[in-house]
Amino acid sequence: MDKSKVLAIHTIVVRGDYESFKAAFSRSVLGVTFKKFRRFGRDFYQHRVHNEKVTNSICNFLYEYLMRETQNMANYDLKTDLTLQWDDKGKILKISNIKVTIFLRAAELQVDEVRVQKKLENIVIDLFYSNIDAASQKLKTKISEIIDSIGKENFEYNEWDILDKKGKEMAEKYDVKLVPTVIINADPKLMFENPDERMLRNEIEELYIPEIEESIPKFERNEKAKTSIQYLFATK
Repeated sequence: MDKSKVLAIHTIVVRGDYESFKAAFSRSVLGVTFKKFRRFGRDFYQHRVHNEKVTNSICNFLYEYLMRETQNMANYDLKTDLTLQWDDKGKILKISNIKVTIFLRAAELQVDEVRVQKKLENIVIDLFYSNIDAASQKLKTKISEIIDSIGKENFEYNEWDILDKKGKEMAEKYDVKLVPTVIINADPKLMFENPDERMLRNEIEELYIPEIEESIPKFERNEKAKTSIQYLFATK
C-alpha cells in the first residue's frame, strides 16, 4: 500500500541572484517538509541529510539551466511552483511539476514616506439622552466604542441630558423630540432617533476621511529591462 504524501508548493517572488533563489527554494521545500513531518521525531530526522542534498541538487540544476538561457539572472525576479512527494516518514522521494516563472522588473515607484495628518477637522457628535431611559444608556456605550475605534482626537462629542436646562435648550435648538437622538455635525439630515449601532457606525465612518501627506514619489524605469527582454526572446 502506497503511504507517500504529495503536496503542491509555491515560493514567494524573489530576486534572481543565486543566493536569493536558493534561499527561497530551500526554505519552501525543507520548511514545509519539517512542519509536515517533525511529529515523527527520530524517524523523520534520520532523513535530514538526504532531504538537504536532494533539495540542493535540484536547486542547482534549475539555476544552472536558467543561467544558460538568460543573460544575467540578477536582472530578473523568480517564483517557483512544484509538487513534493515524500514517504510516510518525510523522506523526499520526488519533486515534480516544477515551474520557474521569470519576472522582469520594468520600473519601480518609490515613496519614502506617507504620513497621516495628526489634526483633522473634528466630527461633531451630539447625543440627546435621558438618565431614566435604558436605550439612552446603551447608545452612550456604543458611541464611545465607535469613537474609540477611530480615535478620540477626531471627534468633538457632547452629551445633553434632555431633562436639565441646558439640555432642553439644545433640544429646542435642534428640534429634538425623542431620546435617544444623535445629531452629527449639527446637520438636520444627520439626525437619528435611537439608531442601531451598525447604521450609526456606517454614517460616522463615512464622514471620517483621513488626509495624508506624502513625500515626492520617485518613478524609475529599469533600463536593463530593454536588453534583458530582447535577450530572452532572441532566436538562437
